[in-house]
Amino acid sequence: MSANSGANYLRLRDLLRRSPGARQRYEDTKLRLIDEIGDDRMVYTEGKTEIVASLLKEA
Repeated sequence: MSANSGANYLRLRDLLRRSPGARQRYEDTKLRLIDEIGDDRMVYTEGKTEIVASLLKEA
């Protein structure tokens, strides 16, 4: 994990802790991906890229 990814992880974590709306959007995305993709972990992780980038802009 690079220093930047570690900082982004903390920014995302803090946003999800303080913002119910952000937390709900993240959860909705994760649940949708599970329904659509199943247990393909790589595709699931790639599928979260857009929501994570969007949330990091808010953080």
